[in-house]
Amino acid sequence: MPLFSLKAIEPVDLTTLTRPSSPNSTFVAPPDFSRARRDAEAPLFACNWTRLAEAWDRAVTTFPRTAEHNRSSDGRQRTYVQRTALMGYPDVITIEFVALEDNQSSVAIYSRSQYGYSDFGANRRRVNAWLRSLTETLSASEGP
Repeated sequence: MPLFSLKAIEPVDLTTLTRPSSPNSTFVAPPDFSRARRDAEAPLFACNWTRLAEAWDRAVTTFPRTAEHNRSSDGRQRTYVQRTALMGYPDVITIEFVALEDNQSSVAIYSRSQYGYSDFGANRRRVNAWLRSLTETLSASEGP
């Protein structure tokens, strides 16, 4: 049993997101997706959002101490809880698959800590690692 309980996770509309002033969250998204301040621009992928989501489903299994919390009815948005290794703090990560023109897609990812004021860059490192894993998984599924 983790030492730190999971606080209520409210649904989040990433297009109208209002971020806290504390430095314990990271948000990446494609241009013009959200009014929220982005920490980085999300990459573009040369596939439709459903194929990207399928690659994500394969990639997410490699993330330790991570469990899916909920999924929208259309499958475009998913929320996960990942606990820290040492103390078991729960961090909440919401990913939304974004359909773009010309058979392209992207993602919006909002990773945030439920406890503490600062995360010492943990959410930024997590999002970067998750994006690398998604890119590698998608590339591997394309084959030679």
